[in-house]
Amino acid sequence: MSIPAYTGTLPANGSSTYDSDMQAYLDWFNNQDIPAINSLVVGSGVTLVFIDHTDSPHQAVSGQEIWANTTGGAITILGFAGVGVGDNCDIFDWKNTFNTNNVTFDRNTKNVEGAAANYTLSTDGEEAHVVYTEDSYGYGIKERS
Repeated sequence: MSIPAYTGTLPANGSSTYDSDMQAYLDWFNNQDIPAINSLVVGSGVTLVFIDHTDSPHQAVSGQEIWANTTGGAITILGFAGVGVGDNCDIFDWKNTFNTNNVTFDRNTKNVEGAAANYTLSTDGEEAHVVYTEDSYGYGIKERS
């Protein structure tokens, strides 16, 4: 498979606003077989990661943009190993199916927004920016849908 070149400007980490070239690039990926493409480093410390239920649980790594395809089943994304303040990632509903098959962000022993509970993304088209703040509050999650 030949991956098309992308030479446009990348959005800031956590932004879901793309120029038309990036949108065309992402549209191209939407039509590809997930197992054939699982990770792409796009520069500026951002790694696009494409996962489906066969990759669950997926270990989140700071700087990842995780494009989750839940058409085949639910996915669990594990909180960062060796987490540090400021570690962050973004989670995207690639196929608009989080309402049918959820994504669970497993807190990996840390709190999520001050509670000892995992976080579930369950709205079609949902996006979330996850950032680790400190031990008592843990992960902060900002949803965008």
